[in-house]
Amino acid sequence: MIRKAHLKPLLTWKTSLFLFLIAALALSSCEKEEEEDSSIRVVPRAFYNNEPLEFGALYTENYGYTFRIDGFKTYLSNVSIEDEEGNSYLIRGISLIDFDDPSSWVVEIPQGKYSKFNFSVGVPENLNKDNDPAAYENNHPLSVYGSAGMFWSWNSGYIFTKFEGKANLEGEDTPIIDPFAFHVGEDFLYRSHEENISICLGEDQQTIYLDFHTDQFLGSGQNSIDIATDNITHTSGNVELAERFVSNFNNAIEVN
Repeated sequence: MIRKAHLKPLLTWKTSLFLFLIAALALSSCEKEEEEDSSIRVVPRAFYNNEPLEFGALYTENYGYTFRIDGFKTYLSNVSIEDEEGNSYLIRGISLIDFDDPSSWVVEIPQGKYSKFNFSVGVPENLNKDNDPAAYENNHPLSVYGSAGMFWSWNSGYIFTKFEGKANLEGEDTPIIDPFAFHVGEDFLYRSHEENISICLGEDQQTIYLDFHTDQFLGSGQNSIDIATDNITHTSGNVELAERFVSNFNNAIEVN
């Protein structure tokens, strides 16, 4: 009969072996195989207070106003992923994300370890100005059809981000009819992001979530936006407000 006192080292040895095998398997799955590809999926998501954003739902912003979000669109460009050796793989050149019906992207890239995820918000300078949307095919995000109201004909450039809706600025019992609209563009508001990640891409598909926390778009503290007084920018008409919004917006993006 084996005494109970002898069970502890036996279990410890088995546990150690099991953990060693799991660790070895994990490391081996991160080995970059020659000419072996796998897939990665990028999913843009919008949240309000860590819950999925609902268009038309009533929310309360920082100053206590009841409001609803009726539209949120943004251009993302030069979306790429970088491995530990510094090799970069393009996921998406440019795409317009309508968060009323967001799309995700799946691309094939080599297996291995990836440490950076890069993207920019807006339309790159070489594509933004002095380009005719009619020159693009309808399925292109910069075309007349594809840009879907994200082009300023009077300003000859693209709107990088639209965030708009209506609020109740007069009190609890009054209608929600006061509009707010943040339409931001111009080359100097183009922003690039380089995010550290840790992804081991083996045979199975991996997913990266690109999360936009819309409750942070109006900011807080010194950078807060009071929609009772600062509620409209088409950029050139209110550059200072556009800059504040863009700062809040870019700080509200999280990669998971």
